[in-house]
Amino acid sequence: MKPLHIAFDIALLATLATVGLGTLGWWRDQEDSQLRMIATAAAVQTIQTHVSMESTLGGAQLNSDGFPSSIDPRWFEGGTPLNRLAPEGAPWVELAARDEVDRVHPKQMSFSGGRHAMFWYNPTKGVVRARVPEQASDLRMKETYSAANGITTDAD
Repeated sequence: MKPLHIAFDIALLATLATVGLGTLGWWRDQEDSQLRMIATAAAVQTIQTHVSMESTLGGAQLNSDGFPSSIDPRWFEGGTPLNRLAPEGAPWVELAARDEVDRVHPKQMSFSGGRHAMFWYNPTKGVVRARVPEQASDLRMKETYSAANGITTDAD
């Protein structure tokens, strides 16, 4: 074999290895992202279930709408459910603002630079939602938000 062919073969193999490793890394990132999405959707469901149980059993201080006024971390024996999409250090639950009490989704669906909590709770409606990282487009934001919250409806 001529030295030029050997150099070409080595360059080709190096390129294929780089592409292969890059693709493997991309697949791992996609898998990790999907697992974090599933864990977050499960956390939303866990919190929502506890809100419903407390509403039904009356174990928590209920508001005039029949829902807990807040979400108590002591409801969760194994530790508080976490939003695995949230940035480290994000607050846990934020209550709906006065201008959000008629909403079932927060005005701000994303963390928006870490300014918002992992979860949003509207005690007037008894609804829990997970916030998601900012996305490249509004459509992608709504898709991610819907998946993280286990819903199929558009956010209002």
